[in-house]
Amino acid sequence: MAYWQFDYRPAPAARAGAYRRKYGTTWWGKQFLEALERADNTGRLSRGKTYANKGLVLNIDSTGPGSLTAQIQGSMPRPYGISMNWEPWTEEQANTILTEIKTNPALLARLLAGELPDSLITTLRAHNLSIFPEDFYDLGLGCSCPDYATPCKHQAALLYVIAADIDGDPFQLFRLRGLDLKTALEELRGGEPDTTEITPFDDLLQDIADPPEYRWNEEDHRTLHFSALTDAGWRAVAKLPADPPFDGDGSLVNFLDTLYAKTARSAARQYHDGKKQPIVANLLPSGGRLELHLDANLGLDCLVSYNDQDEPLFEITSGSEFLVWLTRIETIDRHFLDAEARTLLLFFQLARRMAETRAYVPDLLSTADGATLLRYVPATNDAAARELLTRAYALASPVLLYAENAEGETKEFLPEEAPRALLSFLLGLLVSDATAGVHHDAPARRLFLLDNPQRFSIVGTQGFPKAMRRWLSELHLADRDYQPVFRIREDGDELLVDILINERAGTQVPGEFFEWQKSDAGQGSAGLDVLTLLGGLARHFPDLESYLASSGAEPLRYQVETFTPVLMAVLPTMEALGLTVMLPTALRKLLRPSLGLRADSREETEAFELSGIISLDNILSFSWQAALGDKDLSETQFRDLLQRANGLVKLAEGYAFVDPTEVAKLLQQLNDGPPELKQHERLHAVFTEEHEGRPVRLSTKLRKRIEALRSGKPTKVPAGIKATLRPYQQVGFDWLYANGQLGLGSVLADDMGLGKTLQVITLLEKYREEGALTKDKALVVVPTSLLGNWRREIERFAPELRPGIYHGTGRTMPATDDFDVLLTTYGVLRSEEKTFTSRKWKVMVIDESQAIKNPAAKQTKAVKKVKAPVRIAMSGTPVENKLLDYWSLLDYTLPKFLGSKAYFKKTYARPIQGERDQAVANRFRRLTAPFVMRRLKTDKSIISDLPDKVVQTETCSLTAEQTAVYQSILDENMRLVEESEGIDRQGLVLKLITALKQCCNHPVQFLKRGNPTFAASGKAGLLRDRLEGILTAGDKVLIFTQYRTMGELLGQMIQEEFGIEVPFLHGGCSTGQREEMIDRFQNDPACPIFLLSIKAAGTGLNLTAANHVIHYDLWWNPAVENQATDRAYRIGQERTVFVHRLVTENTFEDKIDALIQSKRDLADLSVGSGESFVGRMSNAELAELVRL
Repeated sequence: MAYWQFDYRPAPAARAGAYRRKYGTTWWGKQFLEALERADNTGRLSRGKTYANKGLVLNIDSTGPGSLTAQIQGSMPRPYGISMNWEPWTEEQANTILTEIKTNPALLARLLAGELPDSLITTLRAHNLSIFPEDFYDLGLGCSCPDYATPCKHQAALLYVIAADIDGDPFQLFRLRGLDLKTALEELRGGEPDTTEITPFDDLLQDIADPPEYRWNEEDHRTLHFSALTDAGWRAVAKLPADPPFDGDGSLVNFLDTLYAKTARSAARQYHDGKKQPIVANLLPSGGRLELHLDANLGLDCLVSYNDQDEPLFEITSGSEFLVWLTRIETIDRHFLDAEARTLLLFFQLARRMAETRAYVPDLLSTADGATLLRYVPATNDAAARELLTRAYALASPVLLYAENAEGETKEFLPEEAPRALLSFLLGLLVSDATAGVHHDAPARRLFLLDNPQRFSIVGTQGFPKAMRRWLSELHLADRDYQPVFRIREDGDELLVDILINERAGTQVPGEFFEWQKSDAGQGSAGLDVLTLLGGLARHFPDLESYLASSGAEPLRYQVETFTPVLMAVLPTMEALGLTVMLPTALRKLLRPSLGLRADSREETEAFELSGIISLDNILSFSWQAALGDKDLSETQFRDLLQRANGLVKLAEGYAFVDPTEVAKLLQQLNDGPPELKQHERLHAVFTEEHEGRPVRLSTKLRKRIEALRSGKPTKVPAGIKATLRPYQQVGFDWLYANGQLGLGSVLADDMGLGKTLQVITLLEKYREEGALTKDKALVVVPTSLLGNWRREIERFAPELRPGIYHGTGRTMPATDDFDVLLTTYGVLRSEEKTFTSRKWKVMVIDESQAIKNPAAKQTKAVKKVKAPVRIAMSGTPVENKLLDYWSLLDYTLPKFLGSKAYFKKTYARPIQGERDQAVANRFRRLTAPFVMRRLKTDKSIISDLPDKVVQTETCSLTAEQTAVYQSILDENMRLVEESEGIDRQGLVLKLITALKQCCNHPVQFLKRGNPTFAASGKAGLLRDRLEGILTAGDKVLIFTQYRTMGELLGQMIQEEFGIEVPFLHGGCSTGQREEMIDRFQNDPACPIFLLSIKAAGTGLNLTAANHVIHYDLWWNPAVENQATDRAYRIGQERTVFVHRLVTENTFEDKIDALIQSKRDLADLSVGSGESFVGRMSNAELAELVRL
């Protein structure tokens, strides 16, 4: 009959979830399949594998010892029935096997670890026992299909599935012969050997409870550094078996290597290098709160922001949008974030750094319906990282993270789990973002790509989750209660290794492992857990098998020369997995040959005098410095060591290790000579004493030169200074003068209020006193708002120092002989660049130097073109907050010292700010210490010098618009005043003064029209400058004004400029509103500014959260002013209070303030007198008072 006359049916389609995989991936699974290979000569095996791959083995049931039945879906609608009857072991044979395992801890350990030791096969052969079938026919297979050839494809499919089960769990081999080895071991040991149970996700959750008492600790956050993070997570993952039985699709470790690499590159791009802003309203409305909700599969459900009425403000449900949001809130100054936002930002930065350094590992969870979830968690196999995590977890807000359980209920995480879960979620976002375009068929690999959840429902894969858990278990050894410790001891010329046991939560000294096994703890499941662990570790340290087999009767012994593989490969692996290695002191301080650099000043320059950073560079020379450990060697000694030593060598001073692979490299470097360094690299090497990880040793001669830069000698304060410098100010002046004498620039970055201006004026007066300003003058560049303040400070503190001003419309340059210091503004210098670059200056000072933080700006370029051997930048901004800004400042004070912006960003800015790398931060401080001085108000040495309250009168100038309005007010009102008398005149004078005061405040206040901006008012511009410094420092401030209208205008301008919603307490506020505003200012870090009407809030309030008080418009009554100041300066205030009195110079404000300051003790300035004394002035006195 022709072939086509049969009822032909095509091959069945693959079941959903099936995928192509490998079988016999372990040596024991492969051995089992060899029975098939020996019997097959028809090609049915490959067709059977296809059936297995398609998931057509529908079920397998045990019907007795050695007996199985299964159903295989073939081409017919009804599945085929398969049977297997493998002769079970007799009771005697089973007991023999159990006895061999029971009496050999090495065999037991390997079996518990999920491995079948080949030594067991050898042992059983001595008893004529075999675990594997000798032939296909030993299995007694049958099938209901019409194919009478053996094996048929359905039988082959079944055996492939069985082989997959055996790959993942060698206990299956014993079950197939009627021996339930797992149960037998439980009975023998009295414990639970199976440590592969997966934690249910719901076990991490609890009902939402009242939150514990919590407060963000800024000091702990400030000292939290990420430099402890290494690639510890990846190093542990890399030690796992490359082809685990649950995968079978090439090297899973290589797959994860690619995933980790993608994630590291992607995370490195998740940085925001934009301008720091205090707050951005549409990103994080002030006064609100955040909640982050996860779904039941560990994914993002939503991030929700609520206002203080619990109304949702915005919601993010997309992981990619959430990442964008996280990078954008980095632009917000941390001081304006609430505890939840700070927690999110900190943990995002930590997760990002962990992703970059590969400091995380996979972890499994299960769902209530049996599916499997995978998450990435911080690696805990490194002690320094564990300490970092403990400190970071302590900072986490307890009311941020929530999750949905299997029933769809909103729960919170267990307190001990919540910070880890948050970090895990953020790590998962980064992994998912990096691998968004990667797809895979195998459910195991989909899990690693965070395609959660996955269900292993295909027959032959149900055991894969446990196999995965067992495979991943080595990544979490540091979390175990009992951990093995590898102790290495010296015994004459030998080195000994034995195993101790350490209880993680205990305080006892680790004890011998086999002695501990006899204790109550060791007799239970904990003993089996440790034995299981040691069985798995034998894969890395094969000698462990003989140690375990002997029950630790003798330690492992090695000669020094044979110990190298253990010391350099095995023990580092154990440490990489988070286990403790106890080394003798001599081995802990292992000596290694190395090449460092030696820096010296050239011999022909003995008498060389430094005259700038470039001249220092010109005298430097570098050569190789060979060393063994800390001991310097000559080149001859070094070459001799490299040529005669190999591996581990015992010397009189200890152990040395000479890596043969490094010898050729070191010799080649010696022959090639030291590297050619660029100018900035040479300078960095000298000041940091390292280069690319190599130590740089300074010669005695060069070190003396460098130390001279780091310490300014005490200098006599010039006689012309009419002030007593505080000790820290004297130090600052000495330092400025010493750097100037060497032709070096300086960045004076003291906190606001510590007297930077006085220190610089003292230096300028010193130059004048020495005649250094006779020919080349000093140039001081400031914002317009500070121009008058600088002139006044010079006149006050150094009356013999002649200031000249180059500013304003119709400006003319004063004659050279008429000034010592020229004051100008950034705007003038930018527009008249050639006026300043065409002449030579002795010293150039820039105040509020953040004005040149943008190196591409025309203003910055103009400033840097001005020629001056001594350049000084003044800034109150913390150097650690805006490193890229400081690159621009130092490029001005010390051109080319920090290299290009790209070099600086890569070498310093990103590691310090993004990675919180303390080692790099320390190196940066060493590098810049001679040229940057920053003292904080909180420094103990500074606090002792400061009074409790520092009062500063700060002046500004009218803008052009204000000047015009001011003059029109005078023109309109003075004639009316002169023509009136008595009470009418007093009323007109009060009206005039009020109008002028409003004009000085802001023209919009007087005109009652227009859009208020900081630029339109000199006083408002000065306020903005002060607020920037206060907010950047993380301080809080009270702003007092007489006028409700002005307070509203200030609130509007501050919100538009800084994005901060500012509370304003005035007479129209209810008692409840007042209390709410006060509580918010005192307790909410996102509320750093409080506007107050001096009438409504001048007395009775306690506002000690503020350490700055700004009097925007003065009451002209010291008692009232002091009462307002005392809202912050009172009992409970622990910091120095800085009081800023804003005065518009050359206006009536300026003159009245001078008058009041000269009569502070007079009775007519009692409380309530206010401005009434002005009404009693004569017309001539009044005209003189108010004129410009």
